[in-house]
Amino acid sequence: MGTASELRDSSELSVSQAARLLGVSVSSLRAWAAVGDVPHARTAGGHRRFRRDDLQGFLAAHGGSLPDGESRVSRRLIGIRIPAHEAAAAIIADHRDDIIASAERLDPAGETRAPRARAARQSRITHLVDDLATGLASGDLGDAMRLVDWWSYRAGAAGMPMAGPAGDVLAVSRAIDRAVTAGGGSPGAIRAVRHAADRLVATTAGGFASGSGARWEVADAA
Repeated sequence: MGTASELRDSSELSVSQAARLLGVSVSSLRAWAAVGDVPHARTAGGHRRFRRDDLQGFLAAHGGSLPDGESRVSRRLIGIRIPAHEAAAAIIADHRDDIIASAERLDPAGETRAPRARAARQSRITHLVDDLATGLASGDLGDAMRLVDWWSYRAGAAGMPMAGPAGDVLAVSRAIDRAVTAGGGSPGAIRAVRHAADRLVATTAGGFASGSGARWEVADAA
């Protein structure tokens, strides 16, 4: 961790600037920093400061990436490789819009969500559908697993219920399962989709547990 005297260049970010870059609340970032998850330093006045490279490292470890699209590598994800199934991926690509619409309808919160929250959920669902199609075609679920790992970590660290990220993952998995089955997918294609869904559900649980653990550490130290 740098010293206060070292943090005087233009790359240093305040808590609010760093939180905006990560797409999290200021309180969540402070909690993660307090338990040592996010490297930071303090100014002579005691204010936390963050470096972009350190934030990228934190995001990479939990499935995210900074806006410029830098590479993502998660230390906690295992078993990202599966047998590739291009036929299943092709069905998903052919029915992409219908799958997204179906997953959006499978929302326990329904119309109670604010417009901004609905738009954010649509964006998450769209990214996951695309990452799953790519993963099934290549046999590498890394992008999809890192995505849900990051969602669920954020939810756990913020004290939100696991039903949020888990519900999104299950909605997408169910919509894809229906599309592949209705689209004449072979038993092998259906198995491939369900295998991928199992990996995502397990990743969601792991990410949420890790985020919750970070929050509890802060509470215990208070």
